[in-house]
Amino acid sequence: MQEQTGSLKRRVRIIDPQELAKYLKKYPEANLYQVAEHFNCSMAAISSVCKRHINAAFEFRWELPDELSNLTAQAKIDAVKAQQYIEQHPNARYDELAKHLGCSDTHVRHQCWLLGFKRKRVWIFH
Repeated sequence: MQEQTGSLKRRVRIIDPQELAKYLKKYPEANLYQVAEHFNCSMAAISSVCKRHINAAFEFRWELPDELSNLTAQAKIDAVKAQQYIEQHPNARYDELAKHLGCSDTHVRHQCWLLGFKRKRVWIFH
């Protein structure tokens, strides 16, 4: 019967926190699935080691363009306000940014897309 169903015993995989930290620093944009695949373990195991041992989390961060030269005057003012808010709140969500700017979430998403503001998930060490 065991040949058909497999073992019910849990396989314990020891993950070295230092190796995990090195990997995350080398590949800060690797998602949880990719990290788990690299270490041949579950995503829950990676999350657990990150929380308990290396104090890291997979969070959103903003990537802002270098210049805003091709905008109208009002668009530049809005872009500067958005950029200042993002710099103060680096993991702000679209709805929080919309509330700060006094416009809709859809408008903010569209404007961020037009301006080249990108929201990416990366590993952050606290």
